[in-house]
Amino acid sequence: MTATPSLRRALALHSGEPSPSLRFILPLSIWLDDEHMAALGDHICKHGSGWEKRKATKTLGGQLPPEHGVYMFVWAPAFDIHAESTTLGSRRVLYIGKTDRTTFRSRYISEYRNYITDEPEKLWDTNETSRKARLAKYLQVRPLEFWFTSIDSNDEIARIESKLIRIFNPPLNKQGGPRLQAGKKVPAF
Repeated sequence: MTATPSLRRALALHSGEPSPSLRFILPLSIWLDDEHMAALGDHICKHGSGWEKRKATKTLGGQLPPEHGVYMFVWAPAFDIHAESTTLGSRRVLYIGKTDRTTFRSRYISEYRNYITDEPEKLWDTNETSRKARLAKYLQVRPLEFWFTSIDSNDEIARIESKLIRIFNPPLNKQGGPRLQAGKKVPAF
């Protein structure tokens, strides 16, 4: 994907400045547990309709189904390494959400289309204190994909969203991810 004129302008304007960054911290205890990961994958397949992905655009909402389930915003930079019959991709999950009281279509239209703009200058904003500020800033990255799977049970929607947040620990989600626990102080010696 070629950089848009507004992205080229923002990059030129901020040339030499520190680049905005996102921290991706993966919980190794979950990722190393093959049985847990396989069981969760099977569970999502059993309860979900299968993942679909679309290019995240301002007008995508009208094309989404009026169904409930779990969704993810995924950044898909154009960098892949190919080896034999596999590809090491560079996709990163930025945000995970659920539509248990609304639908993919209405949620996207009522909220997310407002953040999917061609304003990469927002990437250099320093205000990230609220959810809205984080979404407004980081949903400017391109190419951006919207992944979703329909799920009938509200209990399963909440359970699957929570488990995916724990696995991917998306930088735009503040709730549900792995947290440091304050433990009992133990002397070093």
